[in-house]
Amino acid sequence: MPDPDAALERWTQLLKPNGALMLVEGRWHTGTGYTAAQAEQAVRRHRAEVTVVPLGNPLLWGGPITDERYLLLSPR
Repeated sequence: MPDPDAALERWTQLLKPNGALMLVEGRWHTGTGYTAAQAEQAVRRHRAEVTVVPLGNPLLWGGPITDERYLLLSPR
């Protein structure tokens, strides 16, 4: 994504009042993506509340994983 900050700004503008932002993201084994800390910091520039839930359980993905995967939730 060329400008994640602009995308987050737009996405938060599109939310209904008190709408939640939910992202499934990761720092993928290919070297792309954002760490959970980087994504949390980016969302905090637009939203006050952010929760990061790790999604590293191999049962979620059908086998072992070697990268960082997480759910990022911002309820409002």
